[in-house]
Amino acid sequence: MNSKLTTTTAVLALAIASITLVVGLSQTDKITAADAPTGNEMYPFAEDVYPVATFTFKDATETHDFQLFTQSSGFGNTGRGATPEFVLQKVIGDTPYLHDTLKMTHERSNRAASGNSEWEFSVTVDLVQGQKTLISYEYNRCFITNYKVNTEYDKAESFTGKDAFAVLEQYTFTCGGYSIINTSYEQMMEDQQNRKPYQ
Repeated sequence: MNSKLTTTTAVLALAIASITLVVGLSQTDKITAADAPTGNEMYPFAEDVYPVATFTFKDATETHDFQLFTQSSGFGNTGRGATPEFVLQKVIGDTPYLHDTLKMTHERSNRAASGNSEWEFSVTVDLVQGQKTLISYEYNRCFITNYKVNTEYDKAESFTGKDAFAVLEQYTFTCGGYSIINTSYEQMMEDQQNRKPYQ
């Protein structure tokens, strides 16, 4: 009788544990591509400042949010300084013209593409706070000179808002020149000129 009671207790405990496990797993939030946040307004940025890049290709223009922007060389380039080079990184997304340019650059190699003006494009990187552009960097005669794909798994929470994997693409661009547009200052000066006396 004791062995029957012990067996019944063990089966009952196993059944309760199984039910608890199934209920617990069914209530766990699943992260899918459809649920993943899109656009930089979904990510936490210091003081809500984030990069938005507009690419002007020969046949099209497209604009995309990026999560990382680094200018690695070219400051002070007036034709004699260092060649402007910058890096943009984002979660891989639907960027058809940028991906097509990447494909063509890869197929023809970086050196062949960078010597051919047919493959040149321009990039404007705006640093945006809310809906206001604070400063812009206008790069011209650009080429893709490096491309990497990386999966983040230890810092992924910043990309999804939850613990998850984030597949990122990183582009390095080399350009013929660039200029800085101080959008906030220009707007401030325009507002001052448009102000009526005694306002």
